[in-house]
Amino acid sequence: MCEKGIYAVPGNSLRPNEDYSLRIHQEEPHYARSPFERDRDRILYSKAFRRLAGKTQIFFSSSADHIRTRLTHALEVAQIASSIAARLSLNAPLTEAIAFGHDLGHTPFGHVGERSLNYIMNGCHEISTPLNLELRKCNGAGFKHNLQGLRVVNDHLQYYRAYGGINLTRYVMWGIANHAGMKWSECRILDRQTGQCTLYPNAGACPREKAGHLSTTYYDQYLYLYRTCKSEQCDHTECGEAWSFEALAVHMADEIAQRHHDIEDAYLAQIFDRDDVLGILSDTLGSHFSDLDRQNFAQAEQSDPEHFLSCISRLTIEMLVRKLVDAVDAGFREIGKILPHRSDFEDQYNKELDVNRAQRVFQFDSEFESVHETLQTQLRDRILQSYAVQRMDGSGSHVVRKLFKAYLTNPQQLPDRTIAYAMAAYNGHYEQVGSFSRKEIGEMRLQLSRTHDELLTATLARTIADHIACMTDDYALGEYHQLYGHQPPLRNLTPFTNW
Repeated sequence: MCEKGIYAVPGNSLRPNEDYSLRIHQEEPHYARSPFERDRDRILYSKAFRRLAGKTQIFFSSSADHIRTRLTHALEVAQIASSIAARLSLNAPLTEAIAFGHDLGHTPFGHVGERSLNYIMNGCHEISTPLNLELRKCNGAGFKHNLQGLRVVNDHLQYYRAYGGINLTRYVMWGIANHAGMKWSECRILDRQTGQCTLYPNAGACPREKAGHLSTTYYDQYLYLYRTCKSEQCDHTECGEAWSFEALAVHMADEIAQRHHDIEDAYLAQIFDRDDVLGILSDTLGSHFSDLDRQNFAQAEQSDPEHFLSCISRLTIEMLVRKLVDAVDAGFREIGKILPHRSDFEDQYNKELDVNRAQRVFQFDSEFESVHETLQTQLRDRILQSYAVQRMDGSGSHVVRKLFKAYLTNPQQLPDRTIAYAMAAYNGHYEQVGSFSRKEIGEMRLQLSRTHDELLTATLARTIADHIACMTDDYALGEYHQLYGHQPPLRNLTPFTNW
């Protein structure tokens, strides 16, 4: 049977039964490591994970030695999620695997890189307006970093000769995809004749159907991997999405980590001063302080500059984690009253897989959720709309757009492996990437530069988006310099101190 019995009875243990952690390609059990430990280790040792060290979180990764990058963010999310999991008796390796992998699909320059690729891949920018029909016909539009993470672990990381990807369990893939929203923003285009702002129309069916690549909506081909059990023993009518409480813990840990390190980085960048930080926390969280929170806040008020941020970090992380764990624990106890028997719990949370109900359990209580949203809004408005961040975002967006334009105008400027990847994707066989000779790659370059095939054009555009998304900040800047012969308009406008 598929997915039945993943969790034990609430109030006793909520550890997933790893016997049900199916993969697309089934493997023999490891002599020492559990399935989720193997997933965690595969992500930890991957090139995509290492590249996170050179990708922007909020401020450019080169802004200062101590600024957060996507890698340090992932490590902090893993620590916070592991703390939550330990207090709720969840599975630690599964939690860590999802946390380490949750941002593998992120772009250089942070969310502005993601937005820029999304606009381009929606045909919303002059670079890609001619591509709009091809993208729409082949359902290849849009870009989302969490869904891109599925492409990374299922295709980009070529570890096995027989198939692409690192063959993660469905639970880890679900966690990577669902740590953020599942839909991208569709741009609205001004119709100059009518004056109305409308979505681009759907151009109809793709001209040629090919199994396993961009003839389906670009992320659906990856989402089916955890929605469908690739097992002869599985009754497909009983298979649902492989959600887990561990994935929900990572989602909330991601939010908590962002609140904490956004405050700290903004303080280091002198967007906030000491009074700003104390005022925001007092105004938003103050009415919900416990005695311990008041003590931590008082220590922050009285601290010297050297120890101020450590006091603030202690206050924000401890308070937010405690509030979450208390609310979730209460929800679990309520489930235990309603579903006291293991079979009841399995039917409710595995056969039907009511993830919506689980998500309502795994969040702050309604009163504190409103407080947390206010804190999030204040930080977003003060930090993301600041002069320094907006200038950085403008520079990052400029670089992404110019890179895409250069590669699309002349695909022969793409690296050999990216050329091979585009043709392998076009043929629906990613495992072919490493098997092409230099002569074959040269022929592919010529084919890509002369193609009038709509499907190949859409595949090329998606491959260019993949290539840019994989870049670190420094690699993207270096490519810009190589292609355009001058440095991008990139300025370090934040007065960080390195000690």
